[in-house]
Amino acid sequence: MENGRTISAEDFPQWAADRLADQHRAIDMMAGQCKAMRYALIMLIAAHPDRATLRGKWQAISAELVDAEMDLSAYGSDGYREAFQGMLASVANALDPKQGE
Repeated sequence: MENGRTISAEDFPQWAADRLADQHRAIDMMAGQCKAMRYALIMLIAAHPDRATLRGKWQAISAELVDAEMDLSAYGSDGYREAFQGMLASVANALDPKQGE
């Protein structure tokens, strides 16, 4: 049922294909937004006037971020968890490139 109407068996394959295409577009949009934000964040880190203080603040809060995320249902998804942890590692590496070696 969609918007109060029943989808016929004949229309269902097209309806399902349209919904999947919508979800695919939404995922693509979010991936593009995340990538752009990653580049912006790396640039902001590189331009920060006091990298040592920024690094210390990040190290002080990063474990708390993981703890807070673990309480969310999305964290149970392997893909979400992998992307979240990967982005945290990317930020840590931008703050201290020697850490990634």
